[in-house]
Amino acid sequence: MVSIKWEEPSHNTINGSPIRVGFKGSSCYLFFHCQSKLVSTFRELYFHTLTFEGNRAIVLNSEKPLPEYPLKACIKLALTYHSVKHLPLLGA
Repeated sequence: MVSIKWEEPSHNTINGSPIRVGFKGSSCYLFFHCQSKLVSTFRELYFHTLTFEGNRAIVLNSEKPLPEYPLKACIKLALTYHSVKHLPLLGA
């Protein structure tokens, strides 16, 4: 399901946590619920590949290649969050 939050598209599923997509300058931000374990888990798993902003977002720079595998894995974990939130590293 897609809705608009803060004038940006927000994607949600019944078993997952919302993912909101925003753009600032040459960067794309994938925002996640700040009280979830998502971004802290992503940081632990993909600190060498992805850039983060606080406990809310993955930051993608349009001037760099898209890190497809870690990005797909993070999106999958977010969209299945309620099913995996009890697992260490969200089952990754």
